[in-house]
Amino acid sequence: MKKKVIVAVVLLFIVAVGVGGYFLFFRGGLGAKVYNFTDLKAAIDLGIPLKCSYTIGEVQSQGYIKGEKWHGKMRMADGAEGDVILKDECMWSWKEGETTGMKMCFELEDGESIWDQDTDTGVEYVCEPAIVGDDIFEVPADVKFMELDDLMNPTE
Repeated sequence: MKKKVIVAVVLLFIVAVGVGGYFLFFRGGLGAKVYNFTDLKAAIDLGIPLKCSYTIGEVQSQGYIKGEKWHGKMRMADGAEGDVILKDECMWSWKEGETTGMKMCFELEDGESIWDQDTDTGVEYVCEPAIVGDDIFEVPADVKFMELDDLMNPTE
């Protein structure tokens, strides 16, 4: 009888650890903290990877921030989807399914970051801690990015 009680306690412990691990690693933790920002610089200053969602008009979006890197995905009212990556003082944007996109790099003073600029857009970002791999910030190789200068001054 004592052996059955010990086995039952061990099984309950294993189940509790499994459920706790599931919520901790796959669901953002037990009662995961939610952060609200109107300035992505504040999210960077928090110092942890975050998954954020936000709405601008009829456009629903979600993004991931890790360090000074951002990858946002937008779904337009017509169902079209687009992506934006900000890193290394440049921004890449493209529409899902398209083979071309746009790249714009920013000229800043030495030692400045794009994130040192005023990034308060008035948009409310609702964020929660997330596990974010670096691969999400990789610019797709199958999209040709035109630089803004190329679009303004096309060669013949």
